[in-house]
Amino acid sequence: MNIDRFCEILEIVTRRYEGQLERNDTQIIFCFGNHMYMEDISNIESIIDNVSAMDKSNNAIYNDTTYEIALDRRIDIIRFLDRYDLDIIEDCENQIKYKIDVASYEYVIWFLFSLDDRELRKIRDFSVSRTGWGYRNDGQEDEQKSLLEFLRRNLRSLLTLKIQCASMKTKVQFEQIFDSFRFQLANSFNDVVMPLNDLRDLCMPMVGRRITTSTSEFTAPKRVYVTELTNQYYMGLSSKLPFVQFISYYHVMEYYFEKVYNDDMIKSLQDKISSPRFSIKREQDIKEIVRFVTKKVHDKNERYDINELEALELVLRKYIDISELLNNIPDMSIDYYKTYEVPFSKGDIVDFDDISNPKLYKKMAARIYKTRNSIIHSKSGEKAVYSPFKDDEALEKEIPLLRYVAEEIIIKTSKLM
Repeated sequence: MNIDRFCEILEIVTRRYEGQLERNDTQIIFCFGNHMYMEDISNIESIIDNVSAMDKSNNAIYNDTTYEIALDRRIDIIRFLDRYDLDIIEDCENQIKYKIDVASYEYVIWFLFSLDDRELRKIRDFSVSRTGWGYRNDGQEDEQKSLLEFLRRNLRSLLTLKIQCASMKTKVQFEQIFDSFRFQLANSFNDVVMPLNDLRDLCMPMVGRRITTSTSEFTAPKRVYVTELTNQYYMGLSSKLPFVQFISYYHVMEYYFEKVYNDDMIKSLQDKISSPRFSIKREQDIKEIVRFVTKKVHDKNERYDINELEALELVLRKYIDISELLNNIPDMSIDYYKTYEVPFSKGDIVDFDDISNPKLYKKMAARIYKTRNSIIHSKSGEKAVYSPFKDDEALEKEIPLLRYVAEEIIIKTSKLM
């Protein structure tokens, strides 16, 4: 990376337009229409040095306190936040700042240097208007004369999230912070922030639906989440297929089946063995312990299988507060769950009117688990089998419950930053 290559890049990306590029001892100047953009060579070289000193990983550039990653602008939420110019989100407690914006000078230069000449010629996104600005009109056409700003604004799809921290962070910590921010956005705006997998995708057209959620109440994340869970959550939230949504959210619940089930079994064993009524000398007491363990754990192909339905119930009891659930799921969904079973799976009716009912969690687990089995298993002759397309409308009605449970598990298993 050097100033000579930078000038070659400028020649390539601007040659399709009727402009003139000049270089003297101290400045690079680009004239286009009635506008002149210039930049001190020393400033460009300083930024190139900064970029060279930064680490790079998966389309992110970072140092000890700053992390910047390109975002996929085809994702609805990114286009929405860009359109409404989300302000800097600041976490004062952890001293972290977040900003979704046009890429920084450093990122622009890294992006341009990462492409070869053939790829540079294909940057269809770099389109300059006759005012000299191809991005948003910020009322600076005549005032702003920076060549770097000219490049930054005209690479209009190169949108990034920039994270700035007061203290030093590792790559892994930055990735966790990025994931926390993604989850906060997903939970607030009903859509998923996706990193750009390939910088060469910038030229692809963008289509999607409109988002109308307000940004005024969005705050910086305060917690670090389990990545395996948030990835499943993003899969569910980004898909339009109820089958994928259901299974993705169910996988979040399933993640803790074994741990919660084993913890409960161990506690029950400890209670039984430590009871004053238990005697190691009584054969009947020992047989009771054996029956308990045999019922709880089944030997299968040299591994032990747990009772998944019971494990699901334990997970729900551990992480879900029914009162909170009722406050966060639409009333029409609650009314449906307490009135109708799932038509294709015969999933149980859940009477949410009596939140003190000890069987409430059991019924909720049965509704979810029967529906899961109906989706996963499709053996010939089985009656409770999910039929794609035919049963999609019924399955969609189960998603609010599944999504809320998944979100609560993700939040309650997270840690403070």
